[in-house]
Amino acid sequence: MATSFDQSFSKNGNNGDQVGEVRVVSAKLRSVDPSDFNIGNLVSVKFYIAQHNGEDEVLVASRTDITEGVGNNIVLDIDNSNFLDRLIRQPDVRIRMVYVLRHKIDTDAGLHFVLGLSAYPNKQY
Repeated sequence: MATSFDQSFSKNGNNGDQVGEVRVVSAKLRSVDPSDFNIGNLVSVKFYIAQHNGEDEVLVASRTDITEGVGNNIVLDIDNSNFLDRLIRQPDVRIRMVYVLRHKIDTDAGLHFVLGLSAYPNKQY
């Protein structure tokens, strides 16, 4: 397990070329600042991953039915219909969050997005 994509897939000298069929298997959203921020202040949320310049953008997780009193963390619905091999091998990736607020909020909220990935051996090896 790695702490970032580049440790697993693209550093020189590793076995990144032997990894293939990378897909999303889980996604969570948690408030970190303030830690008790109610994610129910959001009506919906979508997360996209793309190259650093925004090209090849792919939806990876979303939630369109966030209940008002959900609390400070939620499990998101994943979209694993796309392989992410090419994107995660990029030196930089962009994660974009699109959301709809339920109510105006008076504070900046820091959210932690956790994306679980699964990979299989590359069939070329």
